[in-house]
Amino acid sequence: MGRFSDLQQQTQGEKPGRVLTVPPTVWATTWDKKPAGNVAIGLRLLSEADLVTATAESVKEAARLFPNGGDDFIESRNGFLLRWMIARGICDPNNAEKPSEILPLAEDMVREALTDRGARWLYEEIERYDAEVSPIHRPITDDELRVLSQLLSVDDPFADFDPISELMCRRLLGHVLQELDEQGEALTDHLDA
Repeated sequence: MGRFSDLQQQTQGEKPGRVLTVPPTVWATTWDKKPAGNVAIGLRLLSEADLVTATAESVKEAARLFPNGGDDFIESRNGFLLRWMIARGICDPNNAEKPSEILPLAEDMVREALTDRGARWLYEEIERYDAEVSPIHRPITDDELRVLSQLLSVDDPFADFDPISELMCRRLLGHVLQELDEQGEALTDHLDA
């Protein structure tokens, strides 16, 4: 017969990769279940199946609204995709296998529950978490960090980049700057000096 602690651990499931504190400003004022205060939400990594489903469902929803395609279709599809990825990327803050208590039917609820900016913020957090743990990108060495510092110290470090590559680099560097800023006032003190 197993011990109670073994049984308890089996029912708890895997812990989420990260737990976010979500402020009330993320939730739409018109949503009838809007929390009054901060809410904890877990983040989990999306599977390939989640991505395929999110893509297929977002195309289907956008085609329903814009059957003739065009720019509106693309914008709509991107919005649906962002929200589907949020729905699949959030979970209970204590168990990655359970849905979030605030959005138990996330696929059906995110469009009405989140503001546009709130959805974008939550998506960015999921994307940031994925980038941090991704096995694709290795951490840079101290020598590479010095080279990066030199490359960024010129007036226009992205002068020869195509617009998409420049945007990607700026977004990734934005994540780095945000992470440094969250580590304390050392960055602010350094910049003010």
